Amino acid sequence: SASMRTNLLSLQGHNSLLDRTQDRLSTGKRVNSAIDDAVAYFASKNLTDRAGDIDSRKAGIDQGISSVKAAVNGVEAIDRVLKQLKGVLTTAKTATNKERKDLASQFNILAKQLTELVKDASYQGLNLINSTVTKLTVKFSNSSTAKLDVTGKNLLVSKLITRVGAASLVPITTGSVIATRLVTRTWSTVSAVGNSLF
Repeated sequence: SASMRTNLLSLQGHNSLLDRTQDRLSTGKRVNSAIDDAVAYFASKNLTDRAGDIDSRKAGIDQGISSVKAAVNGVEAIDRVLKQLKGVLTTAKTATNKERKDLASQFNILAKQLTELVKDASYQGLNLINSTVTKLTVKFSNSSTAKLDVTGKNLLVSKLITRVGAASLVPITTGSVIATRLVTRTWSTVSAVGNSLF
């Protein structure tokens, strides 16, 4: 009969509305497909894609920040070791030959620590302080050319310091002055690199 058909169509309409409401509740979206509202759906899709791009850029920026932090922490640690090396060399100026042998041993231990610090200052395989060919590029936007380039510096100077230090600490005071100048120059280089990273 006609009333039964009307009731059946009404029930189907209610089921359709119930399904749509359940979709909205489960997804949290008012519009789930182009059938619901084409204009709103494509506007929503565009905004969702844009949010994904922004998240991707943010992840890249976070990786860049972590890489620079690792380099800065490495430079600060190297700075502390260089101060210790300078102290050893300053002490060697007035030390006896026997004391200089002990100081040379301390000097070489610190120089090895310096090498290890430089090698360990990396984040996810990127080390900005052990090579001049290392480069970090952080892009800030898909729609512009805004970016930050950080070029690596080679602070692996411990081999040079060890060679000069061990040879010059023991025999004569003048040699330790040369080594002190070398450490001072190295310290200046490290400070310059540290300042360029900030």
